[in-house]
Amino acid sequence: MTRVDNEHGGPAGVVVAVVATEAIAVTLRDLRHRLSGARSVALLNASGRVLLSSEPEADLLKSHPLAAHILDRIGASATGSAQIEMSTAGGAVDIAVARTAGIGPLREASWLVVAMRDEKADREELWRGLPAAATLLSTAIFAAWLLAIWLSRAISRPIERLAAIARSFGGGDLMVRAETSGMAEIGALGAAFNHMVDDLLLERTRLDDLNDELQTHLEQLHAHAALLEANQRDSAGRAELSSLLQAADSIDDAAAILPPLLGKVLPEHCGSVYLIKSSLNYLDCLGSFGAACGSAQTVAPEECWALRRGRPYAATDPAHDIYCAHVSPVSAPTGYICVPLQARGAPVGLLHVRYIGADATVTDALAERIQRLAEHIAMGLANLKLRDALKEQSIRDALSGLYNRRYLEESLDRELARAQREGRALAVFMIDVDHFKRFNDSHGHEAGDAVLRALGRALRDSARGGDLPCRFGGEEFTAVLPGASLQAAREWAGRLMQRVRGLEVKSGGQVLPGITISLGLAVYPEHGEDRETLLQAADLALYEAKHAGRDRLVEAGEESVTASPKDLQA
Repeated sequence: MTRVDNEHGGPAGVVVAVVATEAIAVTLRDLRHRLSGARSVALLNASGRVLLSSEPEADLLKSHPLAAHILDRIGASATGSAQIEMSTAGGAVDIAVARTAGIGPLREASWLVVAMRDEKADREELWRGLPAAATLLSTAIFAAWLLAIWLSRAISRPIERLAAIARSFGGGDLMVRAETSGMAEIGALGAAFNHMVDDLLLERTRLDDLNDELQTHLEQLHAHAALLEANQRDSAGRAELSSLLQAADSIDDAAAILPPLLGKVLPEHCGSVYLIKSSLNYLDCLGSFGAACGSAQTVAPEECWALRRGRPYAATDPAHDIYCAHVSPVSAPTGYICVPLQARGAPVGLLHVRYIGADATVTDALAERIQRLAEHIAMGLANLKLRDALKEQSIRDALSGLYNRRYLEESLDRELARAQREGRALAVFMIDVDHFKRFNDSHGHEAGDAVLRALGRALRDSARGGDLPCRFGGEEFTAVLPGASLQAAREWAGRLMQRVRGLEVKSGGQVLPGITISLGLAVYPEHGEDRETLLQAADLALYEAKHAGRDRLVEAGEESVTASPKDLQA
């Protein structure tokens, strides 16, 4: 038996070598023949136990009290040998006993060699041959022990090497291999181990491939999840955008709605929304979203490839792609997309989005998202433009281009409430073209219409921001000046009268005679605090101006005081 240690010196296992005793038994039988008269020869250990015997008769020693007697006699013998006589059922028997010591590493061990013979045999010859037989037997035992040790070493060393390889394998080294040469059993064990390692290596390779495939699927899943999240965000954004644009009253409302909403839907990008002008010759920036992109404030149709081609245009590589004239490659190094805003086949505007840190795959998906957003924006802006156009038609006079009487009545009530709330003055003018009926009869209705259009332009050009120039009806016009005092209103009237006197009106290729106007003025709150009272006061003042000689201004409540253009200039 040999212990096998691990790399730390501790026990890892035991190799047991079983010694075949047949060779020793053969030696015992050979000794029986050599010892004259010997009936059997047995080998006992120091405890009196029979280990081997040349004959079955040695069983007598296993049950007879003679074994204990032999131990006593041999223990008392100084020479390590003894002779014993005993009677058995088969007759008298002589027993010769000799002690033998081990050899080499087995020198501490001791055995008893017991020879049995019939009493009539030569006792002396048996006694003389027994010590030599004991020595020979001890030599045979030592040889058997050496053989066992050699066998144990021959087995344990390959096993130790195999154990070391197994430990390396357990540490994750799949390239180790066991020896397959040497003893057949150890070689077979090594081959089995190598086969197991090869199988595990193949399995590990397969698992690595599966892990790589799984990682790819996970990345794709994350990409799909991100795209789904973006689509859901876009869907919610489009729904909110459509709802807000439907609730908007004007393009100005859209300009306030679009930038923050697009910034929410496209948080990682920037861009601008453009609205095409009625003249179709340029587009104004309606609003920008995201980080400052440096987008152009106005864009001509010929400066954008998307507008020129009538479909989306994207550029992602400044070195190889053609950029629109309104986009600088320096300001958009990662690319951009321009999407024309079209509704009902008519151009509405342009959606310009610049990519920020987007790769090609994301850019393709982003382009589709932006195009869907553009469709909703285009429809919303088109509806607002149509609504504004219809509203303009409902509040504008087609001939003069001024606000109509309906809008005047609505707006004057609003302005009076504001003036009352803010404690400000407000001036209302009633204006009439002098001798318009006679002019119309003399030069025709077309000439009369030309005069009304020219007066409308003069009123628009004279109006301040927030003023309300309107056509009241026929040749009568109205102007409302919020915040204007009586003195400021007088000065404004003087400038208007001078402008009208300097008009050059043409009709049918001919220059028409010059025109003049008469004005009646009423001021809030001196001449009234509501719409009807102020308009009536201004109309009465106009009546007085016409009866006082026309081409002049008359203030309400002071009908006897008139002012001509020269008086107003003074």
